[in-house]
Amino acid sequence: MDPKWMLDYIRVIDAFPVTDTQKILVRPYKREHFNIERNPWMEINFREWGENAYKRLTKDKFMELTDRFIENGRMGMVE
Repeated sequence: MDPKWMLDYIRVIDAFPVTDTQKILVRPYKREHFNIERNPWMEINFREWGENAYKRLTKDKFMELTDRFIENGRMGMVE
């Protein structure tokens, strides 16, 4: 897969909640915003800019990424 099409963040879960028509309920996951500081049980993998390999997102790395978002005026993306 071309790296420009690869996802930056991947959350691993056991099972999705679905509606009666088998549509995945994504709103609860969107509200959590990949925030492992508030939700330490989440298993999230991410890739650095320009890399092809994914790594486990740690609390320290999450804080580093949050600081970068704040520096660039994008705090709404991590709240």
